[in-house]
Amino acid sequence: MKNKIIENIKSKLLILDWEKAIVLILSILMSAYSNYVNWIFLEYLPFLIISVICLILFIFNKKVWVYIFSILLVLNVFDILAFNFYSIYFGINSLSINIIAVSFLLIHISLNNIRKNKSDVGTYFSTLHKSEKTKKDEYQVKVERFEFKYRDKSRNELQDIIENKDIMTKEAVQAALNQLDNFDTI
Repeated sequence: MKNKIIENIKSKLLILDWEKAIVLILSILMSAYSNYVNWIFLEYLPFLIISVICLILFIFNKKVWVYIFSILLVLNVFDILAFNFYSIYFGINSLSINIIAVSFLLIHISLNNIRKNKSDVGTYFSTLHKSEKTKKDEYQVKVERFEFKYRDKSRNELQDIIENKDIMTKEAVQAALNQLDNFDTI
């Protein structure tokens, strides 16, 4: 029984893509060392605890660890939440930026943003960057809304919309063109 559980855990750990968690593991080690040197200094403890939670989420293959750890690093960039006692800062007046945290953040984003192929949607910033297919789908939805809105308009009103394309959105003009085509087929 115990051997099966151990084998199951080993197989799950071997499947994981550990390259993606290099920055996380390095941050945990640096934070643990800072806590060890400073006799469990409370300033570094929250980062260490949340990083360990991120590592557990990584092991259980939950993608949310990437975002949580990114937020931790951003907090560390502006020195809101510290994770080690040795840091290099660049600043102007009261705004200082932790260079080590910035480098960790950039490496973390680059390691977790690599796409296998161009159609892969599940990348790091997929919620911020819209694919061409998504843009076309959104355009089509807007056109359909305008078509529904223009369903009771006369031929002259639709032609006015098309003639005023400088004022109207391109979705509205396309919907008017589609409705005029429907008039021709009826």
